[in-house]
Amino acid sequence: MKIKIRATILIAILIISGCCLFIKKSYSYTCNSVYTGLDTTNGNNIVFYCDDVNTGDTYTLSAKTAIETFGENPYHQFNIGNGNIYFYYDSKISESAFNSGYYSYLADERAKNYGDAAIRVKSTQQFESAIDDLYKNLKFGDFYFEFSPYEVDFDTVYNYYLSKYGVLNVYQNYYSYSVKGEQEPNRRRLSSDEMSNIKSTGEWELLTANALRISPSERSIVESYVNEIIPYIQGDGSDFQKIYGAYTLISSLGTVYDSSGIYSDFLSSSTSTYDTFISKKTVCIGVSISFSYLMDKMGIESYIVDNLTVTNASSGDYSSSHTYNIVKLDGKFYTIDIGSRFLTGVSGLYDSSLNTSSSSYSGGNRFNLDMGAINSIYNKYASKSTSNVNYVEPTTTESTTSNHSFSDGVIVTSPTNSTESTTNVSKKTSKSVVVVTNEAGEAVTNESGEAITSEVIIEEDENGNTTNSSNNKTTKKPCSIISSLFTGDNSTDGEGGNKTVVNIILFSIAALLLATLIYSIVKRNINSPKKDKKQKNKTYDVDIQTSIDNHINHNHDPKYIIINSETNKPVNLK
Repeated sequence: MKIKIRATILIAILIISGCCLFIKKSYSYTCNSVYTGLDTTNGNNIVFYCDDVNTGDTYTLSAKTAIETFGENPYHQFNIGNGNIYFYYDSKISESAFNSGYYSYLADERAKNYGDAAIRVKSTQQFESAIDDLYKNLKFGDFYFEFSPYEVDFDTVYNYYLSKYGVLNVYQNYYSYSVKGEQEPNRRRLSSDEMSNIKSTGEWELLTANALRISPSERSIVESYVNEIIPYIQGDGSDFQKIYGAYTLISSLGTVYDSSGIYSDFLSSSTSTYDTFISKKTVCIGVSISFSYLMDKMGIESYIVDNLTVTNASSGDYSSSHTYNIVKLDGKFYTIDIGSRFLTGVSGLYDSSLNTSSSSYSGGNRFNLDMGAINSIYNKYASKSTSNVNYVEPTTTESTTSNHSFSDGVIVTSPTNSTESTTNVSKKTSKSVVVVTNEAGEAVTNESGEAITSEVIIEEDENGNTTNSSNNKTTKKPCSIISSLFTGDNSTDGEGGNKTVVNIILFSIAALLLATLIYSIVKRNINSPKKDKKQKNKTYDVDIQTSIDNHINHNHDPKYIIINSETNKPVNLK
């Protein structure tokens, strides 16, 4: 009987322990910021803390909740006296992995601040391609390139930019159409301090809105127009007649001189191929750009030349008194100045790298253009409307302090045994929303995948723990010891992880062995034969009347004894 009672008690204990896995005390606590510390009592582990805005109590919480709910930096660095220790979430990483990941993370975060104006680049080649994309697709705006110095060689990027959309020498005064045709080349060089700052911060601002001179819709109209008139201006197809045809066409357009807007921004100025061919209002810059455009279309090398009069090497400011062209014919370059000079000698270039002619070109057969046909083509495009330009401007966002209710966390008195992080120990705020979370600390979403926001009553930490404030060690509540096997002790990191899986397996094995032991004991007790003690009066079920008759007739069996059911004593029948 005692064995059965003991088995029942053990089974009851197991049942109660199992219930403890699911019984938790509900209460509400809310935090609005997270900070970190280093727990040196158990192998230098990072700890994430937050303070309850209502009670002032401090809680530890999981790395996942701190980073993904509160927006805490996932990378941290601590000084431990004899060196530094590095973390990603709550895992220790190498210094190189920290540097690579941390600066990449910072670039990602900065990119969020500028909206559509942010361009996040992760390699030197991607950086160069992104610059090409802005200029080739005529994207107007104030753009911010965000990068990590461990991802990008900015010196290489900047030289690439200057070679294609600027000048490598501030005194340079001739340019291909690709450099000056659709945008004004950047003559200003970054100072050494500016270069150092860009490399260290991983941010470069590039303003294209004040450099581009033609819109996407204007370019499309010009390209269609020029493609139609090319057969009428190239003559017999020789280089001379192509050059002569382009020179004659532009000279015959009847363009009006218009310098308005030239000192404000280039899009509003009359300096593009659209202004020359379609609007027919331009200045010498627009005329020379249009000539080089036609040369590019017909496969002849040419350059746009500025007659520089003032150049400031430090500021990049310059002044040009006139703009014209040089074009290559029979291996030498000659001057083209629409309306005044045709294939004359070249002078005034900033360097002598080109094979120029000092005298005029002699020879070549001139021809008459069919201006009637050309004008008919022009009339088709003159009435086409252009679309407005989309300017991309940065949109900054400011983080605000707001309350977040969450479900993982262990209460402590203060973040003890921690040293200051050299990269991020300040409190950080998250988005202005209270996120409903599940027991794992993850945001609960609706059918559309959007986070559900609300002030909610949530559960205590998964272990049901409180903390001993004197030594910052966790004290288990009733049921907590067993439940922590399944949830993982989150007193430092809030995550059970692989430890939880191992604990579940070990607990299951132990419970199975215990149940097997109990079963074997109970079974052995039931099935084993009982050893009866000697009894003087052994009771049997008999027919009382028969026993009396046998006794009276002296024919009784001495094995039978008659028992009085009321007194439970033998009956004396003598």
